[in-house]
Amino acid sequence: MSATSETEAVDSVCAFAQGDILSFSEEINDGTGVSFGIVINADCDLENKKNDGVISYLPTYTLRSYLNKFWGPKHITSLSNDILRQIQQTCKLSNNEISDLLAWVQDESPDSIATKLIERLNLKKSTADSLSMWLERLDILLSDKEPLQKISSVYRNDDDGHRQVIKQISAGRQSIGDGSFFISEIYGQATLGYVIRLSRILSLPMDLCFSDKAKRLSSGLDDRSAIRVGRLTPTYKYRIAQLFSNQYSRIGLPNELMALSEIAIDELATALRLGR
Repeated sequence: MSATSETEAVDSVCAFAQGDILSFSEEINDGTGVSFGIVINADCDLENKKNDGVISYLPTYTLRSYLNKFWGPKHITSLSNDILRQIQQTCKLSNNEISDLLAWVQDESPDSIATKLIERLNLKKSTADSLSMWLERLDILLSDKEPLQKISSVYRNDDDGHRQVIKQISAGRQSIGDGSFFISEIYGQATLGYVIRLSRILSLPMDLCFSDKAKRLSSGLDDRSAIRVGRLTPTYKYRIAQLFSNQYSRIGLPNELMALSEIAIDELATALRLGR
């Protein structure tokens, strides 16, 4: 195990412990995108069977699933609105005409719409080329593809398209807030990049959690159970426990106190402007 490893193997004879990593069957996943879970029960509770026969875990997503579910939809809306603003400003369209354009894009191909608009508005070639590109991208963003696929398709034909996609995904990675934690790998898994949600706790009966594939297979519960595939290394186990504890012990301050803080800042800025 490397000093920088986040996860490691665990022997199947070891009892379940905090920081163990569970992998779920499709039936438990049930389209939620939750592929893994980090056991959060205290070790002493598990050892002394004070967990009421239930394994509590923090839902863990692949980075792709997390971004598609929690970041992608809002980002796609933002990209779509940016394109609509560019079309509106360039073609001098009213808000009602933009609304009509949105409906039009969903009924007709972007090439056909571009041809008709270019002719109707008598656009110059450079403007016409930009309009065609915007309409093509808008058509992609309004499609049924997953958000990250939309982003990839939007920039596919650009000279720096790959760099643009990396930039967009990096922005999504940076958007992961205090309620989640990123790890690079899970032992034995080919995919890189996972996000642990600290603000959600899920559970599963302990008799549906198995320490290896053979035990799960012999149980006959393969379609609705979980298997342990590894565990967090000690540094990350205690770091996650600390962050999880902080998440549920936060104390919110009244809005009035935040408003007073803004007033104090305003008064200081005014005093400085007046040379006081």
